[in-house]
Amino acid sequence: MNITGNTVLITGGATGIGFALAEAFHQAGNQVIICGRRKARLDEAKKKIPELQTFVCDVGCDSQRRLLVDRIKENHPNLNILINNAGVQRDLDFTQGAAALEGSNELHINLEGPVALTALFVPLLSNRPNAAIVYVTSGMVFRPSARMPLYSATKAAMHSFSSLIREQLEPLNIRVFEAIPPLILDTELNPEGRARARTEDGRPDHVRFAHLDIPTSAEYAASVLENMAKDIPSFGYGMSEKARQQAESMRAPGPELNNEVIDHLITTRCSVRAFKETVPHRDLIAQIIEAGRQAPYAGLANRDTGDFRKFFVLAKGQAVIEQLRADVVAAIGKKLAQITDRKDPRMQNMLKAMHMITEQGLPPWQAPWLVIVAERKGYPAREVQSLACVIENMWLKATALHLGLQIVSAVGDLEESAALADLTGLSPREYAFEACQIGWPATETRSAVRPEPISSVHWLV
Repeated sequence: MNITGNTVLITGGATGIGFALAEAFHQAGNQVIICGRRKARLDEAKKKIPELQTFVCDVGCDSQRRLLVDRIKENHPNLNILINNAGVQRDLDFTQGAAALEGSNELHINLEGPVALTALFVPLLSNRPNAAIVYVTSGMVFRPSARMPLYSATKAAMHSFSSLIREQLEPLNIRVFEAIPPLILDTELNPEGRARARTEDGRPDHVRFAHLDIPTSAEYAASVLENMAKDIPSFGYGMSEKARQQAESMRAPGPELNNEVIDHLITTRCSVRAFKETVPHRDLIAQIIEAGRQAPYAGLANRDTGDFRKFFVLAKGQAVIEQLRADVVAAIGKKLAQITDRKDPRMQNMLKAMHMITEQGLPPWQAPWLVIVAERKGYPAREVQSLACVIENMWLKATALHLGLQIVSAVGDLEESAALADLTGLSPREYAFEACQIGWPATETRSAVRPEPISSVHWLV
């Protein structure tokens, strides 16, 4: 597609990504028209780029949309590119009832607006040279946020709409593009929510987001023009592009699908050490437990027994949890007292950790859910391997659900704990135990950072 010599209308074009797009299209040799709800911001944009044409328009209002179309037809009949960029993002808490819908309506601006403008502008764009409609969606299409349920839903709807309308408009020679931004900080999107997030985490943005590739609005706008010039119909940037590619791979048929998904989960799985207070729904925990239940087991050790694997789910704050923690410290102290060979270099890290626990206690178990897994002992003794498979499956499933998991291996020392026996109803020494904490991670999870092991592979064939 030719990205010069066009007449371009950008909604929400006075600030943020919209203004960056206006600047990029202007510099590329296009006539640029912007609209927005706030005349003062439009005036500021025109001071920066005097050649801009501006219209006051709330795209969430039907009468203003129609007036905008009439004025474009009258003043800019050669319009050939429409960029649906205007959007509102808000933190919404629907537990507050009707109060959640007070203020700017995301449904009208984010969804109804671009859909209606598409219908109104198609007759003008039809069969016009180099005609195109661009929908600016969001990386939340692929990773929605519970803090912003309506914004996430409207952008997901526009993602679907853009892909379907592309097929309809092809006979009219109207290209359809979807531009999927990642997190961008230099915008005015959701200022209240961003201020609240900064209050919850007082670190400066460059520290909070040090692990993320966050472009400026100008950098992102340049990538939009570059992808349009290459006729790429749907494109992200950095994080959002990786998420888009992953979503595309999951729609592809064939055995490659499962391999790509499982490979992604293995590489992104990492232990989470800090959890949010928000409690994941029990249905999610049940899915994770089901993944553990399906793990392989020691067939000879547990043949003809249907109840060899059990799961016990505890909520944060239950009194028995503190008793279990005390029992762990006591069990480790007892084990430490029984160790006679303390010079073995292989044991030094373990001894250091055991001393720390007996002297300072266990680090707190902070996740909303604690899941204890019990595996009946048998002969040959394979219960430890079975438990490892259980936790492995649960960890992968938790990662797939964007939940955080941390193994609580210390629970394995509680075979003789009276508190655990009372809790589970299982006889001491009859079962081996493992446990994990599960909750929403306090910070965004990312690919696990693990030291590369120095290893080699020998094919003995």
